[in-house]
Amino acid sequence: MRFLVFCLAIIGLAVLFGNSYNASPAQPAIRAENATDPVEYVRAMIAQPRAEVKGEVVGDVLKVQFSMDPWALTKGWVKTIFQKHVKDIVPGLFTKFPNIKEVTLTGMGTFRDIKGNESVEKSMVVRFSRQNASTVNWKNIDTENVMRVADFQWHHPAFDRD
Repeated sequence: MRFLVFCLAIIGLAVLFGNSYNASPAQPAIRAENATDPVEYVRAMIAQPRAEVKGEVVGDVLKVQFSMDPWALTKGWVKTIFQKHVKDIVPGLFTKFPNIKEVTLTGMGTFRDIKGNESVEKSMVVRFSRQNASTVNWKNIDTENVMRVADFQWHHPAFDRD
């Protein structure tokens, strides 16, 4: 049993830290501090080409979606990684781009129904306003609490099931 837990931990670390590819033809690697627009910044922070980061700025609102499939070992892992991304992205985004007043991050995932049919759907969603984000101590907040302090948070009902 310990060996199985150890192996899963190693795999988890490899997924978390080992999938930061430097470049892909579609999305060249850019360092977050060199990003010139908010979507580029989020793409650099996620640093995973297979996440297929897409987004747009409408007025002073940034809306971004990305695939959680590269980290989909378990539902718990997906939720933890999503919250880690939010914790890493939100404070720097608001600092670097003062014109952004609100950000919505949507993690997309592949789900399989009881008949074996797969579909890509929203997995997790959070929305932070600049005002709310400024009240969070981002360095000290536990990753598991990130969604709880958002202005809005939602997760797919599959995360409520075993």
